[in-house]
Amino acid sequence: MHFDTIELVLTLIKASLYAASLFACGSILFSHLYKSDISIVEEELYQHIRKLCTIGVVLVLVHLCVNIIWLSGGEFEALLDPDMIDLVLFSASGKLQILLSLGFAIIFIATKVRNWIFSLLGILTVLGLYILSGHTGAYEPVFLLKPLILIHLLIASFWAGSFVPLLILMKEHDELAAPTLEHFGKTAAWAIPVLLISGLTMSWFIAGGYHGLTETRYGWMLLGKLAIVVLVLGLAGINKFRLVPNLSKIGHGDNFHQIAIKKLRRSIKLEITLVLIVLLATAIFTTLISPAELGHRIS
Repeated sequence: MHFDTIELVLTLIKASLYAASLFACGSILFSHLYKSDISIVEEELYQHIRKLCTIGVVLVLVHLCVNIIWLSGGEFEALLDPDMIDLVLFSASGKLQILLSLGFAIIFIATKVRNWIFSLLGILTVLGLYILSGHTGAYEPVFLLKPLILIHLLIASFWAGSFVPLLILMKEHDELAAPTLEHFGKTAAWAIPVLLISGLTMSWFIAGGYHGLTETRYGWMLLGKLAIVVLVLGLAGINKFRLVPNLSKIGHGDNFHQIAIKKLRRSIKLEITLVLIVLLATAIFTTLISPAELGHRIS
């Protein structure tokens, strides 16, 4: 199994795009659902979202350029070849990439106009493109898998998008962290089980049932990703049932309060790291390694 440099670069770009998409969509969604909780740090959060959107657009442009070089056999001169540019831009993948950049632009605008309709349009544009381009469309039953992936992505983005707002709040106004975390925990209590059930159900159908999940390397890969997600959820559970209640009982300004805040920040940063590992693994197994190479059925 041989991977050249360009393929590795494409994989890293794809993983970065996954991250920018997930965190941008999730953070803007979090900003609307918990508007009253994070209003005091709203502008700082929106600046963060705008940075993610700008990075996302730049990554799309870089991805298109690298694709042109890759298709031309590594020739950088192809970036000036109109035929090669047209080939990439007007391909199915190229059109989706352009629409992805449009989704980032809409979310960017939403942070300026502070309008939930713009935000929802941007979120659905970005996440919807992953549904259209993802591998779930190749498997049956499509009528079940498409809604499942939408639900899965919405909850995953909301969950991942909560990390930075909470970190900003704990850094700037840690006295407000406890009530916000408790509010978020109530939503997560039902959202996280739905995330797990939708992910496991999709894995079951995509891998081809019990045999595909347990007796092929592709199934092991899916289960490995799920295991990392469960680990992250375990950290979230510790936050909800141990650290957050302790934080609520401790008076602001107390030394123990600061210790609890540090533990929460460290735990959330570890969750971010694990989410990035899942996204990198997803990019690797959708770019470098085909399902057939892992013993996976092709629907």
